[in-house]
Amino acid sequence: MLKILRTSKGLTQKQVASTLNINQYNLSDYETGRAEPDINTLIKLADLYEVTIDDMLSHNVDSSIKSSSTIAVEEYIKDLHTLKIIRRIQALTDVEKDQVYNIIDSTCKSFFKK
Repeated sequence: MLKILRTSKGLTQKQVASTLNINQYNLSDYETGRAEPDINTLIKLADLYEVTIDDMLSHNVDSSIKSSSTIAVEEYIKDLHTLKIIRRIQALTDVEKDQVYNIIDSTCKSFFKK
């Protein structure tokens, strides 16, 4: 999956490795399944390829044979997705943050009224 994502962006292994500041040999191992990236590298790859980590993992996991460890990883990834959103919000101006908070608050209130 990682190789498909990389090539669909028209990138070489050397370019990706340089961008992420990782060893090209490690990237090759990730693409061939000989090794798995750590969570920070996984986040960087998802950002670079403009996909979610869930998207990257779902192509590698057969949902009919999910183990409890896979489910635990997916729950952790959901938390990372939330963290990524929080980081984006933190980068906003105070006025923009207030707007986002109001939208979130309003949306949550509407869900609880159902």
